[in-house]
Amino acid sequence: MRKSLLAMAALMGVATLPAHAWRVKVDEQTFANIGFSTIIQGTYEGKRTNAEKSRINFKVPLFNITASGQVNKLVYFTINAESSGAQNSFITRDSFIGLKFADEFRVQAGWQRAPFSRASLTSTYALLVPTSYAGQGLGSGVNPLSVQSAVGTPRDAGVVVWGNVAEGMLKYYLAVTDGATIGSSTDDSLAYTVRLQFTPTMLGFKGETGYTVSDTYLGKQNVLSIGAGYRVVGRKGKTQRCGQ
Repeated sequence: MRKSLLAMAALMGVATLPAHAWRVKVDEQTFANIGFSTIIQGTYEGKRTNAEKSRINFKVPLFNITASGQVNKLVYFTINAESSGAQNSFITRDSFIGLKFADEFRVQAGWQRAPFSRASLTSTYALLVPTSYAGQGLGSGVNPLSVQSAVGTPRDAGVVVWGNVAEGMLKYYLAVTDGATIGSSTDDSLAYTVRLQFTPTMLGFKGETGYTVSDTYLGKQNVLSIGAGYRVVGRKGKTQRCGQ
């Protein structure tokens, strides 16, 4: 399965290199895809002091190891561990197990992206669009990236029911999560999230049927999606709304 797993971020732009995930297969129903990805950043800074001709700095700010697959046609799983090259320590970004009863009805439990906005469902590991979601709040200063955890990613622990209706024409998410990503740490109330996404597949557009979405499909997928999310946390009624 061909994926873009290696991104090089330079001073003037970003390039991606293709690679392959390694599949560990037990039988037709039981398998796991193991992948490795990294970001290598090279920065040309020119002449910084009189004692040097020019300066080029290389570093590896991030790398991660992922494993996703299924135990059988009903049970699937994903784990995503990420590390900074300087810290030599891993942080679990995603870790969940799911039950796929049908394309229209799945139950997913664990540490995963809170399905609030398109921004929170988009991987920021290697954004290819030069503009980002940061600062693009919608209504009353709401920032779609404000569903944040302690490690700065839009994830929460809990259960999500989601699915695709009519091959992705309509996608829905219903989530009950820990709620620690919003509000005071002293408020241990649960968070409730609802998101609906519509794609006019009857006009030739292709539905985004995965749990997460991409900032760009590099022209390989004709996409037009309209979504709206609502999130409320606990007793104090802290709410976030987003149409995106």
